[in-house]
Amino acid sequence: MALLMQCYSPALLAGQGCDSKPIEALTAQHAFELAYKTQQTLQQHNVEVAMIARVGQDLSKYGLRYSHFGWVKRNADGHYNIVHLLNDCGSDHSDIYVEGLANFLLDDLFDFEVLLVIPDAALQQKLKVALEGPLPRLMHEKDYSLLAYPFDTEYQNSNQWGLELLAAVQLGQPTSSRKLAQAYLEQAGFRGDFVSVDPLKRIGASMFKANVAFTDHPLSERLKGKYQFVSVESAERFLKQLSPDATRLVLRDSK
Repeated sequence: MALLMQCYSPALLAGQGCDSKPIEALTAQHAFELAYKTQQTLQQHNVEVAMIARVGQDLSKYGLRYSHFGWVKRNADGHYNIVHLLNDCGSDHSDIYVEGLANFLLDDLFDFEVLLVIPDAALQQKLKVALEGPLPRLMHEKDYSLLAYPFDTEYQNSNQWGLELLAAVQLGQPTSSRKLAQAYLEQAGFRGDFVSVDPLKRIGASMFKANVAFTDHPLSERLKGKYQFVSVESAERFLKQLSPDATRLVLRDSK
């Protein structure tokens, strides 16, 4: 339990959801057990940095499983924290947070399942250096849209931030330019996934949801009602393109 409590340090509560209702005991138990299993798995594989994703909502109608990813990094004390971008309470802005494993899993999840994608050692080391420096914040755009277009810098969503940080690392030169990162991704063949949004729903989202925008998408997409965005699955495909021997693990709570 001591190990688990260190994963869920009160100092790492930033980014908790906006719902102030108490967390149910069973939910907390599942989150702590899966966090412990994740920590053990990361230690067993001697991981410095890996992609970590959760199932925050049911995306099965879009053919997707995971909703959100961040970068999990080993600290000097051997425990792990997650660096990721979070939308602030459904608003039109976001921030970068560092959280413990249990806190990452206490965000009103649809299912208690974790995806880990562990890149090769060389890429892990490059990512670790980047995550411990100023790059995570330099690559951040506070204007948030859930469906941010992958090749435009007007908005950014959580998975897009994680992917663009990876791109900046791969460029092999100091850069805080999202435009350069996106140009690299496009040249390297990155393609996001698509969701369909009918015109009436799009108008409703634009008018009543602060964290959804469509204006950054090409007119051709808006006319078709099909919008490309950075999903966890598309980011995973790109990571495995860069690191073909990456290890993919799916962990579930043993409930």
